[in-house]
Amino acid sequence: ESSYSDLDGITTTTTTTTTTTTTSTTTPPYINGYHTGNGYIWGLSAGANTVSEFIASFNAQSGITITLSDKNGLPVTSGKVGTGMVMKILNNNVIKEQYTVLLYGDINGDGTIDSIDLLMLKKDILKTAILTGDALIAANTDRDLNNAVDAIDLLKLKKQILNISLINQN
Repeated sequence: ESSYSDLDGITTTTTTTTTTTTTSTTTPPYINGYHTGNGYIWGLSAGANTVSEFIASFNAQSGITITLSDKNGLPVTSGKVGTGMVMKILNNNVIKEQYTVLLYGDINGDGTIDSIDLLMLKKDILKTAILTGDALIAANTDRDLNNAVDAIDLLKLKKQILNISLINQN
């Protein structure tokens, strides 16, 4: 603060205020580049879905562990990530998030979209073997909002297998 008087005897006081702003950025404990909702995680690439690629994609920081288990709860440490696997995010060994994996078109849960999935979908449409749970959701390859599994899903699955067009995983 400073003061001065001019020739007329008027005193003027000037006050200067300085503000300092400190910005800090915190690195998130992990990055989730996939979609999540209703207990599911999806958005995997059908061609790049190995366990190591999937876990590495989270860029987990110290203390964060990403685990995968199969439908029976057994740990999965290699191979492909497929429908029905359970993914857990742990912070210092405490479960923070848990999701069931969805790979649309991977009806049998082996992480590969192939003729076995096509056969399972055909059997469901013909009512000779009914799909339920995660397999039924993964069979909705056209991703329609009514979640009906029909001939359109069969066509989408065939086109994926023949490399004509890809199933939308997002």
